[in-house]
Amino acid sequence: MKNKILIVDDQASNLSVLHNCLQDANFEVLVAEDEATALEQVNYTMPDLILLDVLMPGIGGFETCRRLKQNEATQDIPIIFISAKTDSVNKIKGLEIGAVDYISKPFQADEVVARVNKHLTINNLQKQLEAKNQELLQAKEKAEATNQTLRLAKNELQQYQEHLEKLVEERTVELVQAKEEAESANRLKNEFLANTGHEIRTPLNLIIGSSYLLDQQLTDKEHKNYLCSIQTASEKLLTLINNILDLSKIEVERLKLHYKSVNLRFFFIELQQFLKFDITKKNIDFIVEIPEKLPLALVLDKSRLKQVLSNLVNNAIKFTKSGYIKLCAKTVRINNKQVDLIIAVEDSGIGIPIDQQSVIFESFRQLDGRSTRRYGGTGLGLTITKHLVEIMNGHITVTSFPGKGSRFEITLRKVEITTAESIVKSDNILEFNDITFTKVEILVIDDNKYNHELIEEYLSQVNLKGIYAENSRLGLMFAEKYKPALILVDLKMPKMDGYEVIRYLKDNPDIVDIPVIALTDNITTIVKTKIKQYGFDDYVTKPINILELFEKLSNHLEHSKETIVATSQEVAEVDIAVNPAEISNLLELKKRLEQEVMPIWEDVSAVIQVDSIIKLANKMMELGKEYNVPAFIKYGESLLEIIESFDIVKTENILKQLPILLDKID
Repeated sequence: MKNKILIVDDQASNLSVLHNCLQDANFEVLVAEDEATALEQVNYTMPDLILLDVLMPGIGGFETCRRLKQNEATQDIPIIFISAKTDSVNKIKGLEIGAVDYISKPFQADEVVARVNKHLTINNLQKQLEAKNQELLQAKEKAEATNQTLRLAKNELQQYQEHLEKLVEERTVELVQAKEEAESANRLKNEFLANTGHEIRTPLNLIIGSSYLLDQQLTDKEHKNYLCSIQTASEKLLTLINNILDLSKIEVERLKLHYKSVNLRFFFIELQQFLKFDITKKNIDFIVEIPEKLPLALVLDKSRLKQVLSNLVNNAIKFTKSGYIKLCAKTVRINNKQVDLIIAVEDSGIGIPIDQQSVIFESFRQLDGRSTRRYGGTGLGLTITKHLVEIMNGHITVTSFPGKGSRFEITLRKVEITTAESIVKSDNILEFNDITFTKVEILVIDDNKYNHELIEEYLSQVNLKGIYAENSRLGLMFAEKYKPALILVDLKMPKMDGYEVIRYLKDNPDIVDIPVIALTDNITTIVKTKIKQYGFDDYVTKPINILELFEKLSNHLEHSKETIVATSQEVAEVDIAVNPAEISNLLELKKRLEQEVMPIWEDVSAVIQVDSIIKLANKMMELGKEYNVPAFIKYGESLLEIIESFDIVKTENILKQLPILLDKID
């Protein structure tokens, strides 16, 4: 992200020189021709540094600086004075009221850029240090509290065990009663483990998130190796904790299933996309066999079924060096309302000896030839898979031969078929397996190779051909050469960003009518306003959601749809239907959303923090109740439910839905 520099000077020539040299140095430049405009500007767009002229016809640079430093919101912004006055008195006065530097006119462009970079670096390092100190303090406090809880629990458990042993020794005749007490103690242990696990998982998620952010800033190879070790160990520990928590929930019968109508065809394609990246890293084939004649929808716990199949496929990935992994399914109809659903995961891996197949579903067990040292893992994945399948009224079997691969088969019995009346059709969101576009060319201008590959995969599913340009100049050349039916352009690119690209596109009479959709990972109110002002036809948020992309494409390209679509719950985590006409004080609500909700959302979208997400959820429910917007209440409840499971991917997905939800009241 570019640093924002605000230049405050009443001389147009100075503004022009400073603007050009800073823009060439890859800064985002904001300008104000007087003090009043500058003080108003910072309320809308907070700059990272201010270049402030001392002599101006209004209140002057010194008074402007004093007011900025008295404002809590702007007091930490570095300010560099620019003035033709070179005497020490003025320089000292400027530094005393809060400026970090003083540049004398006439100035040199290189000097200005160097000083700006220097003070931005100092300011950023200071902020990072303060944030890190606060984070470490919080982590220390949580660790101390957790350690104290563990010590107390350990003492209590030890005392209870000693007491139980004494009872068993002294009263053999009461064996049945002692057995019941031991089972009760085990349940208490699992409940304690679950509660403690949540406390451990919160800071662990923060460690993982912070380490990934730090990884983007480190350049030293040795330091990056250390950080890689932290990331790997943290992710393994989080996986272990998640597995133990699931197992403890199952053992104390607290794991609840959430059934809803699931479109099977969409579910398998979604699962294929979800698992494809891990499989292609090992250069093995991933085959998905989806029967043509599947029931329209079945009543399933989609999340737990996805967990089961992900466990089985990831297990197959681990033990398959070459060849293939196959995911297939079929249904056996029992009657008009129920079917048996059979799903199999097959691989060409190392296989399992027949005499060891009976123990693979036991906790913490790995077989000979499948050592933890070589392949990793804890031996909990298959145990949890077996328990989950049984809870879903099913069973799992394995067929395997050493050196020839394995086949795990799940049978879910008496699965209810969803009736046609229970399926809700969405007018706004399309499934990619229900839409076919007239074959045309789409130009994608993005400097990120991964985005090219992802969009290419998406477009190929719906009869569209992609043309890919890795920079803006190549994109403009391709636009004029190929005359595509639509253009996707990333807003943030080096040298020439998306705003400059569309300006050239709209100035060219040969391609001015081509629809242009912006790709952006920062959809604030200001960005949305700029997108409209520059003439974009629409925007798609990144990371790109396939459903959102096809919905936007369908507004500009010829296409056909099938009549069968998934349930509204299937394509979105929450109901985003909002009727602005039913909101009594719409303007007031919009203002409160901008002031009270969006700042929290922008923070948690950058770095996922549990406390902030809970705050966001509660704020949405509060506004939903106050202004009678049920969709806001539903959003908050769904966010709280997902954050309780500490599922980072689902949390990110539901966070990305908030701008879509708020668009409904515009």
